[in-house]
Amino acid sequence: MLALGFLLAACGGSGGMTKAEYVKKANGICRDAAEEVAALRMPGRADVAGMPKAAAEVVAVQRKAVDRLHAIRRPKPDRVEIAKWIALVDQTIDQADLSARSQRDGDFQRAIAANVNGAALDHRADQLARAYGLRMCVQAATAPATRPSTKAGA
Repeated sequence: MLALGFLLAACGGSGGMTKAEYVKKANGICRDAAEEVAALRMPGRADVAGMPKAAAEVVAVQRKAVDRLHAIRRPKPDRVEIAKWIALVDQTIDQADLSARSQRDGDFQRAIAANVNGAALDHRADQLARAYGLRMCVQAATAPATRPSTKAGA
């Protein structure tokens, strides 16, 4: 019986990953995504034409990160809480994608509305992430907010 206990412990037979292990992996994914976004070339605020492309690149990085987060085995007692957080992050990214597409199509009112909606969703996701210990995931899912300007150099 004692040997079985050691075998289960060695194989992770306790029901999966611990919260600390999950936090470490998720924070690593969020840190990597933030670094990848930081390495992207972002247009200046006056480059309205370049913003949709940059936003789409940010969304692509974010989607890849969320796919990686979905792939992590969640600690059993926290599965519902983590699922809520990831759903909010998914919805935030959907709004960022809508904003990018709307900017590309010249529908700046819709882009601004998507940015406002995305910011509200991101705030809720950040609250859950912060409470769970996912400090590298706070604000990591937010595309740069853009407010198109028609003035040169603004």
